[in-house]
Amino acid sequence: GSSVSRAVSSISTAVSKVFREKKSRYATLGVIGVVVIGVYLASQFFSHGLSDIDVNRLEAELEKFDGYLKVEQITAPPGRNATESLQKMRSISMDYGKVQQAAERLAEAYLGLAYDYYNEDDLDAALEQADIGLGFDPEHDKLVDLKEALTSEITTRDTLARIAELVQAGNRALQEDRLIKPAGESAYDLFQEVRSLDLQNADAEAGLSAIQRRLAERIRQAWLSEGRDVAKSLTAESLGVFPQSGLLLELQSEIIAEEKLVLEKQEVERLLQLAQNQMEAGQMVEPGDDNALESLKEARELRPDMPEVTAGFQRIADHFLGIARQFFENGEFQQSLEAADRGIQAMPNHAGLLNAQEEATSRLDEHNRAIQSGLQRAERFVANGQFIPCLLYTSPSPRDGTK
Repeated sequence: GSSVSRAVSSISTAVSKVFREKKSRYATLGVIGVVVIGVYLASQFFSHGLSDIDVNRLEAELEKFDGYLKVEQITAPPGRNATESLQKMRSISMDYGKVQQAAERLAEAYLGLAYDYYNEDDLDAALEQADIGLGFDPEHDKLVDLKEALTSEITTRDTLARIAELVQAGNRALQEDRLIKPAGESAYDLFQEVRSLDLQNADAEAGLSAIQRRLAERIRQAWLSEGRDVAKSLTAESLGVFPQSGLLLELQSEIIAEEKLVLEKQEVERLLQLAQNQMEAGQMVEPGDDNALESLKEARELRPDMPEVTAGFQRIADHFLGIARQFFENGEFQQSLEAADRGIQAMPNHAGLLNAQEEATSRLDEHNRAIQSGLQRAERFVANGQFIPCLLYTSPSPRDGTK
């Protein structure tokens, strides 16, 4: 085209001028330099592939573009705005210098639109304008910074909105008693999602604490009305969700302690019934591994202050007190002492048994002294050859058989 011809003519004229001057030995180098520069400039111009018609079209559209920008027709009306005008120019040439400058100016205009929306608190529209502007000039520093700020602010806004939505859903789940189930819809899952967005969120902390209190209440009700197995299962399930909950751990300790008391009571009741049966069978203190006294001792280890256990020991003691008194009245002091000793095994401080023991011991001591005295006199009679009196002093005792 004529543009190429003009460029070539300019280069030829420059080369001829250098040859004509030939003023120095460096003329040849100068010629080479001019040719290289000229070829480079021409290649830059020709690389656009523009004809004179294209250049004229671009210049005409640029004039329109400038007019649209002056009256701030950035996106409207259709067919007569700067955005569509630039798109037309880009369809002709993306690399034409003035088109690139126009793109930079349009990006600046979109920066203004973005700020307008930002001042109206329409962050999404502002971000949209910033993105469009960066489409025309990706390296526009202010647009890059604005987009970064808008993205951060929108993220914060959306996060706060999501937190508010989750807190509301969590409170609703609490009201509907969806504490830890079903998954994804429970109050626990909803408040935990809040904490994933805001670890220190006060509403989430309050909600999780409320869940723990409700779980503890549910466990106590289960213990009272549904049995300890249900309560223990619910406790284990709750601690699986809140393993570090002080409230639930304390409740678990209470349940374990209360269950222990229940089991101990059941065992004591079994031992008391066994002791009752053994007493009725006359197995008060014998045989060694199957008697009422041993059964009561086992019960006392579990419930030392239980009145029924104490009453059992009292019954054994009273039983042997009656036997001891009967033997004593019959003059059978040794048997009386043995009966008192057996009763004292059940109640070491039993006043009646201690008294019976003392009386039987005293009478036995007195009887033994009499026997010793008689034996001494008998020995003297034998020594003197008086055998008949000796027999009198060693005759069988009419009461206890002592000879």
